[in-house]
Amino acid sequence: MTQKDKLLRYSLILLIYLFGLAGQILYGYSRLQQTTESRITWIYDQIHMGIAEITDFYDRKFVRYLPMKNCERFLYESQPLLLASPYIRAVSATHGGVIMCSSIMGPVLKQIDNWQPSGRYIELKYVEKTPFSDLFPKNRQSVLALHFELDNYYGLYAGRD
Repeated sequence: MTQKDKLLRYSLILLIYLFGLAGQILYGYSRLQQTTESRITWIYDQIHMGIAEITDFYDRKFVRYLPMKNCERFLYESQPLLLASPYIRAVSATHGGVIMCSSIMGPVLKQIDNWQPSGRYIELKYVEKTPFSDLFPKNRQSVLALHFELDNYYGLYAGRD
């Protein structure tokens, strides 16, 4: 076998190896795209299911407790919502930017920083700091805060993981 034959054989092996490597990279990229799309769809569905659960709670139970006079009853009624969904972490009843009743602390008067009446019915925002962040200084996890407003004063906040 001549030097030229050896070089040709090694080049052919290297070419086959490179084609195989390119095929593996393309297959991996394709699988990553499929996995990403399915996770995005799953996350989207979970967020909308949580919104539907909170909307149902808001329409069926929350509005009956306004103005908020019985925090314990509100908390009792909100327990099935919190226990049924692994993603809904807390619900709070507000009046004019002040939390009146919360599943985290019970009856409380806690000002919401930078509160402005939004005039919107549903507002979904990603927050890093909640009114209860000082209670959990080591837990710096962000949450999706879902805010329903009945009018410019009464509202329901729900923290979603």
